[in-house]
Amino acid sequence: MADGTKLVKVGDKFYKPSQLVDPKADQPQVKPEEVAKDWTVNDSISLVNKDGSNNAPTTLKNVGSGLKDANGNSTTLDQAVGSNAVNVDDLRTLGKAATTEVTGTGVAEVTKVTGANGQNIYNVHVERFMQVAETDVEGNKVVKAADNYYYKEADIKDKTYIDGQWYDNTDIKDKTKIGDKWYNADDVVNGVPKPNATELPVQATTAPNKAVGLQNNLVNPNDNTPTRLSNLASALSGEVGNGANPADNSAINGIDKNGKPTSESGNNTFVKNVLDLDATVKTEEQLKTSRTRPKRR
Repeated sequence: MADGTKLVKVGDKFYKPSQLVDPKADQPQVKPEEVAKDWTVNDSISLVNKDGSNNAPTTLKNVGSGLKDANGNSTTLDQAVGSNAVNVDDLRTLGKAATTEVTGTGVAEVTKVTGANGQNIYNVHVERFMQVAETDVEGNKVVKAADNYYYKEADIKDKTYIDGQWYDNTDIKDKTKIGDKWYNADDVVNGVPKPNATELPVQATTAPNKAVGLQNNLVNPNDNTPTRLSNLASALSGEVGNGANPADNSAINGIDKNGKPTSESGNNTFVKNVLDLDATVKTEEQLKTSRTRPKRR
């Protein structure tokens, strides 16, 4: 009872010890005047301290896991009986599963705030001002896969890369790979197969061809048209000057160093800006002029 009194069952009814002739008897009898004064027992359970007090909190020990089925096998939270009690180990397991780790690469701003219920809310913001479209030389969109290589998006749309191999998504749907074996996802709990889990035959598929001729295309985010790339440093780092010789025209050194044709050794991957183009044209004109200028006598 709420006041800590223990009830005694007689037949199919419950009575206080004071309502019985001899509460310690093996088959206690109810006092005649108390027969109609039985007590109703509901489903509520109240813990009572070892000293008999129900006012001070007490600890309930040796509680089994609420995340196991009738056979003692671990189960997922979704499959557990909702009315089961959980113990401290269950709370540890759920706490680890509820931990959120936010990782990433590239230009993105991640902020965290605490919600009204104490939950962490993460906001990932990527500024879509200068969009770069990654394509191959034919203009096909390419994406980076889990193996850190780029592929045509269409070639890996229905495939997944796992542990060095490619799989068709239809073959691994609702399945989980543990080590080098596959199981039904429902047969794996916290990364461990259940004792009665059955290994499934899953075959890897042929790896897709890697994309070739990769290139980045700048796209105007307003209308997806070409856009201007500004604030480029000079690749020549020189001035035209008044003569055609390197001493008078340091731009020649830059052209010779960073403007080599692909047939010659040297760096030909620098991007030139408008001033570099202007310096190149002027240098070419000066070279022509120096060749046609009459010699002094």
